Amino acid sequence: MATTYRSREPVRLDTSSRIVPSNDYYQMNDQQIKARQQMAHVNVVVTQPGRNVWEFEHPWSTSLFSCCTNIKQCCFAFFCSCCFEYQVYKRAGENGCTCLCPAARFALRSKIRTAFRIEFNIN
Repeated sequence: MATTYRSREPVRLDTSSRIVPSNDYYQMNDQQIKARQQMAHVNVVVTQPGRNVWEFEHPWSTSLFSCCTNIKQCCFAFFCSCCFEYQVYKRAGENGCTCLCPAARFALRSKIRTAFRIEFNIN
């Protein structure tokens, strides 16, 4: 196995290849420095052409009292609203206990309308 020894001579750096700003850089005024910085700064904005994914395709298509067309489901929702709401949450893929939180109804409404791409507004 070969052994290599380091030289004990001081290491000399070649200072001729260093990048040093010229003296005229230090003599520039503020406007010239800002102009030089602005020339170096480039903003590139790229937008992909294509269809808007969140564009809604289906307008609201039922009337206000169309829930009464299915009498069995209408009576179930009226007389046992907690059980009906539980079923709605389970069908939407949510935890059934979420129906205990009153504010969760608004989130479920938005989730269902977004999933079926039904036009809506939050107002």
